[in-house]
Amino acid sequence: MRHAATKGVLVSNRSIVLALVLLGSLLGVAGGAAASAGEHAASLSVRYQGAPQKTSAVRAQAGAWCGDGETSTNRPNTELSSANLIHVVYAVPSDGPDRFATFAPAIAADLTALDSWWRTQDPTRTPRFDLAAFPCASTLGRIDLSFVRLPEPASSFMGSDTDRLEHVISGLAALMASTVKTVAYYDGPVPYSARFKCGTTTGISPTMGGTVALSVEWIQSACPQDFGQGRFQAATTAHELLHNLGAQPATHPCPGDQYHPCDSETAVLSPVAYDDSTISSDVLDFGHDDYYAHSGSWFDVQDSAWLVHIPSVALSVAANGSGTVALTAPGGSLDCAPNCSATLESDTAVKLEAKPGHGMRLVRWEGDCSGSATSCSVTMTAARNVTAVFGQGGYPVRVAVAGNGRVTSTPAALSCPSQCQASFYGPVTLRAKAAAGYRFTSWLGACGGHGVCRLNRKNAGLVQAVFSRRR
Repeated sequence: MRHAATKGVLVSNRSIVLALVLLGSLLGVAGGAAASAGEHAASLSVRYQGAPQKTSAVRAQAGAWCGDGETSTNRPNTELSSANLIHVVYAVPSDGPDRFATFAPAIAADLTALDSWWRTQDPTRTPRFDLAAFPCASTLGRIDLSFVRLPEPASSFMGSDTDRLEHVISGLAALMASTVKTVAYYDGPVPYSARFKCGTTTGISPTMGGTVALSVEWIQSACPQDFGQGRFQAATTAHELLHNLGAQPATHPCPGDQYHPCDSETAVLSPVAYDDSTISSDVLDFGHDDYYAHSGSWFDVQDSAWLVHIPSVALSVAANGSGTVALTAPGGSLDCAPNCSATLESDTAVKLEAKPGHGMRLVRWEGDCSGSATSCSVTMTAARNVTAVFGQGGYPVRVAVAGNGRVTSTPAALSCPSQCQASFYGPVTLRAKAAAGYRFTSWLGACGGHGVCRLNRKNAGLVQAVFSRRR
């Protein structure tokens, strides 16, 4: 059985007495692989005494999500720069109501706020969410949001943190590829004892995706439910996603809690979230000396493989003539026929392969590639433009020599004492030179007579040069 370790963002009021309960358990790794150092966590609960927070209506601007409806599968990826993606899921128990249409735009709006906040905190990075090819003016409006009706009823998700996470993981496993970190919005009842836990993450996994890299937002918790407003819930998602990416304070861990920093209540990774907390007032890493953009030797989330490197740069590829170009990048491939363009993260390595049409050849590369080799590589340190120039392919010229002599060609490709063959791309001239004691008699086949033999694509074929003894 998989055992999932958990961390959570809990809500409290500043005037309420807090109690911390720390429960430890090891992180179970899918497939039986051992968890590396730092890739395990504990269950942290921050509770308060008092009435649950007042629930706000789900709110999001029309068109915040540009998706095409519900699907339980992962839509085709659009990201070429990396296969390391953060996939987002809306999940309900088997007997729960489907409120996907209500929450989809709200989730997209909160993730847009998260993305904007992250770029403000660090203009060089932002989370690499899995996007789809939706026509949309907003980047996060294209979020590839899956809908999953879990195979078990709501009653199966009312146990301990570890138990209910196991059930969520079991239901989402088909979407949790090894290169994917998952953020799931679970729309079902939560245990009374966990009603003030707003989000949970399976573990601190700097290098791992799959079933050990799940963050869950508990939609029906007693935390402030301001979905779509880019405030509390957006901050909760940022908190859990940071744990998922591997954030763990090294300099200012809280007493008895090694997973959250206690140097400032403004830190987004702080263990306590108040009812007036909003993502816009949070700091990514207060002092930058714990888990993000620090100068220490320990893991820095800024280096996570699941973060986009900003700025992105444009690559334009064109095929001049009859042929195509295959573009291959770490996140996928693209056929450019006759042209294409892509936006990739800075420093992404891209391979381009020229594929001539029937009877054609690659003449040369132009722009940021050069030469005539069939493949070319570019690194996206700046915008790049590449053109593959295709021309007519070579045609064969075959030569047979009868007697003692040699046939040579212009352009130089043949020097034939008996039988030979070469390919030419334009006109070719053959000359016959007799050996000592022999004379050139005539051409046979595609040429005739005693002079030079001139061939082109239309009249090329087998040519025989006849030499005879002098008398």
